Amino acid sequence: MGERGGPKKSLFDFDESRPYDLRVGNPLQAIFRKYLVNAVRTVATGKVPALRRVQYPNRLSIGYGQSDPSHGTVSPDEIPGRVPSCDFEMLNDLMDLLRRQSTPEMPLADLFMSILRGEGSRFQRSRFGHSAADAGRRIIVQTISRYASRPTTGRFCI
Repeated sequence: MGERGGPKKSLFDFDESRPYDLRVGNPLQAIFRKYLVNAVRTVATGKVPALRRVQYPNRLSIGYGQSDPSHGTVSPDEIPGRVPSCDFEMLNDLMDLLRRQSTPEMPLADLFMSILRGEGSRFQRSRFGHSAADAGRRIIVQTISRYASRPTTGRFCI
């Protein structure tokens, strides 16, 4: 698995079924250049502790094993867990508000899920209709604004 939870990609992981215009350039060469630029940027910005030459003040990096503050590293075991958040509860509240406002002509909850999945406006307009998608997005923004500005109801996420 990669750092972001997805499958690791290598230089040779490209879509062979996609038509490439070889007059523009070799797709493998373009991917290689991108990997090389990213690797050089990673080393140059000091994100590889073993290769770092400069230690920034008040900043520690995750080391390999035990902590060594003199080298600016902290052990992975000493990093605290994530603070619990209310994201799931907030998403459920928003989905509930959007379901209550939805109509068969304008399914706001489905449109909101489409937005969260990263589907573009072209796809949304083809699925929900041009005017319904545009109006639905405006209503979703208004609903989120009202939700964000409302006073808390006493429930706090700790």
